[in-house]
Amino acid sequence: QEGTIYYTLDGSEPIKNSNVYDPSLPLEPVENCTVKAVVMKDGFKNSEVASFTVDWMSVADVQIKLVNLQIEMSTSTEGATIRYTLDGSTPTVNSPAYQGMPLSIAENCTIKAVAMKQNFNNSNVTTFELDWSVYTCAKPTFRRSGTQLVIETSTVGGTIYYTLNNTEPTTQSLVYKTPITPEKNGTVRAVVIKEGMRNSEVGEFTVDWMTVSDVRFDIVNLQVVMSTSTPDAIIRYTTDGSEPTETSRTYQGPISLPDSTMIKAVGMKPDFNNSRVSSYLVDLSRYTCSTPFFHLEGLQLTIESQTTDGTIHYTMDGTEPTKQSVVYREPITLTRNCTVKAVVIKEGFRNSPVESYEVSLFQVVEPTFAVDGTQLTIECNTEGATIYYGFGETTEPSILYEAPITLTDNQTVRAIGRREGYKDSPVAEYVHSLIACQPATLEKYDGRYFTLSGTDGSTVFYTLDGSTPTEQSARYSGRTPVTGLCTLKTMATRPWTNHSEVMSYDLNYFFNGDTAIVTAAGQLLLSMEWSRTSAVSSLTVAGPMDDTDLAFIKEKLTSLRHLNLKDAAVAGHVLPSKAFAGMNLATFTSSNDINSVGDSLFIDCPQLAAIVWNASEKLPASSFGDHKNPNMLVYVVNKVLAPTGVRNVVVNGIASDILLSDADGNNDFYCPVSFKANKISYTHHYSLDTQSGQCMGWETVALPFTVQRITHYSKGDLTPFKQFEEDGRPENGRPFWLRELTETGFEDAATIEANTPYIISMPNSKEYAARYNLAGNVTFSAEDAEVAASSEVQNGKRGGVSLIPTFARLQESNGIWAINRDSTYEDYPAGSLFVPSYREVRPFEAYATSEQQVRYISIVEMNNEELTSIQDFMATHGDDKYYNLQGLPVSKLTNGLYIKDGKKVVRSGK
Repeated sequence: QEGTIYYTLDGSEPIKNSNVYDPSLPLEPVENCTVKAVVMKDGFKNSEVASFTVDWMSVADVQIKLVNLQIEMSTSTEGATIRYTLDGSTPTVNSPAYQGMPLSIAENCTIKAVAMKQNFNNSNVTTFELDWSVYTCAKPTFRRSGTQLVIETSTVGGTIYYTLNNTEPTTQSLVYKTPITPEKNGTVRAVVIKEGMRNSEVGEFTVDWMTVSDVRFDIVNLQVVMSTSTPDAIIRYTTDGSEPTETSRTYQGPISLPDSTMIKAVGMKPDFNNSRVSSYLVDLSRYTCSTPFFHLEGLQLTIESQTTDGTIHYTMDGTEPTKQSVVYREPITLTRNCTVKAVVIKEGFRNSPVESYEVSLFQVVEPTFAVDGTQLTIECNTEGATIYYGFGETTEPSILYEAPITLTDNQTVRAIGRREGYKDSPVAEYVHSLIACQPATLEKYDGRYFTLSGTDGSTVFYTLDGSTPTEQSARYSGRTPVTGLCTLKTMATRPWTNHSEVMSYDLNYFFNGDTAIVTAAGQLLLSMEWSRTSAVSSLTVAGPMDDTDLAFIKEKLTSLRHLNLKDAAVAGHVLPSKAFAGMNLATFTSSNDINSVGDSLFIDCPQLAAIVWNASEKLPASSFGDHKNPNMLVYVVNKVLAPTGVRNVVVNGIASDILLSDADGNNDFYCPVSFKANKISYTHHYSLDTQSGQCMGWETVALPFTVQRITHYSKGDLTPFKQFEEDGRPENGRPFWLRELTETGFEDAATIEANTPYIISMPNSKEYAARYNLAGNVTFSAEDAEVAASSEVQNGKRGGVSLIPTFARLQESNGIWAINRDSTYEDYPAGSLFVPSYREVRPFEAYATSEQQVRYISIVEMNNEELTSIQDFMATHGDDKYYNLQGLPVSKLTNGLYIKDGKKVVRSGK
């Protein structure tokens, strides 16, 4: 039978599960790789591994093309990535990757590209010189021909687009076909566009030869008339001899002018050059009427003029008088303030200058106020006057008064009277202090947070100590917590009002998330209204309670673990039958005034681990039903009050003998109050294998007391290795591994301290002398020991990993990493890893947590060393044999390093 060839294409060593080579079909590699092959045949040793490198597979060169003024790249090798540069440098794996979309490149450049694919040689570098001048239209040129403008380009087939208003030309602009005759000055801009080429640069030409014709002057009917022959031109002029500009007066028709006037005028038109400045000297003083004058006597106003036969026209509304205005014939009787304006007009003469006279004799009387409750009335004795008012000491009255005002605050009211043709009255003020802010009232109190109503537009101050609130007190800003029973007092303020009445409310029940304080039975539900009762895990009640409170605890607090009624006063001093039946309580603390207890008090409470019984009435044995937790603690003030059948009893802080064990069912342990134990012990069965040079066989341990003695059921006293070494390796000692987690990793520990987590391993291997194998029951014990409260635990920590002790059963979950003590995990031996969601954690164990979601936490990686590699002493103590470094006996010695009599020795020579 011929041998079979097995091969791999990824450089790995071929094995019997690798690809089988068919000699009739040669291999056709699809990419560069390392081929390794071996020949195997039953009954024969495998051949040496042959290796061959495939290195001729290369990516096809990149093709670069300019299509529609964009760069396109391609390679015929499927799956290859094209990387390119635009600066002439050679592209690398870090260069930009061509994504398959054409590239828009604005500047001339040298493009280099290479194609790459994993397990292929890169293609050759392809170079493409991009010179846009070849693909760009020629810039247009301009020339003037008389009054026309010619535009030309050297690009054959190019179309010239142009604008006359200095805007950017596009394909939507005018198309140039024949010379342009400009109608005004401006900037002509043009661009050449041709399909398949880049647009030319925009060319510009300034038209500047269009000029307005000079202004002409004529005198018609004692008026100056100006004109220009340029259509739509504007004439601007001055009458003071200064040069006219674009801000000078605009000529709109014949003008009448004062004496001896020099008129200068210029013609202007948008996008035209201005005309030359034209001048004209005018002297019309002898054709002008004299200025009228005024005389007041009482309320009679007289107007006079020195121009014979001139007619006086006047106005009383401040407008300019004209020939159509009222003719003055007799003195005017004044009835209101006004501006009188007069002019003298005579045929064949220029009108006189307009003269004004200000009448300011009339004023409105100051308003008065009258108040009725919060209704404010304002009056003014000036007939026909209108009243305006406003709020505030400096506010200008601007609100029209139409009816009595309802006062809503204490701001100053200011009023003024107005009448057309009269001066405004003096401002009158009304100052009052009638209005108080509405009080803030208690809208809701839910046991911890209060909410007030009536706070819109006001600022509310409050106190919780019964004192009267002031503006220095706490300011209410919404739903607010309290810290206990208290008296809430509120005071509301608002600008321009008096402070509100102080409101007072007794908040006589409270819950802070752990402790409820009540002053009347039946308030427990009210005190916990703010909380999510189904999530409460610990509750202490202080104050009176009744059956409704007990029913609320039992039915609504479904997650309650710890119930403390020490400071509670139960109605009738009675705990009724089945008061806490079916709950998930871990601990219960009774009040001390109980004088009657029903049966089956804690029936179907499988997680109950501790009862602090403060009552003087005996706790019935029937309280637990079939509850069989062997580790449960019962605290009593007198031993006779303890129920029969409970072995772990603490009397006034002292227990005679506490026995803790790994029960198969419920064995949670919880110590709510520390105590002293004359004797205390915990027994655990160890059976995991350990092996030289491997991390395995570890379990966790955490105990509620500091261990004084550790004993094996058949081999006597045991000692942690650290203490064993420090004691000089005594003959009667049996060493085991004990380590605690520190910031540097797992370190040897000499003792087991209370409420502290450890990893522990009992030697159990055929490599060790039989007297050192410690599989079986091991008891941890102490006398006159302080048993620490379960809340006083110490966690081990290294970086983001913590080791946490537990005395209660914990279900498997994603946040709990349990040690794999029961089985291997992904080829890792039992007792070597912490794994999430792996198994439940039992009392007196420890579990790990991690700040990162990892598949497992390796004990080896926490130390960077093998924690259970063989101890020299175990394998060789009292033995003359040589062992290799793995602890195995050696029958034939060669030069090298060995273990003999528990020490490392070097053998050299012949």
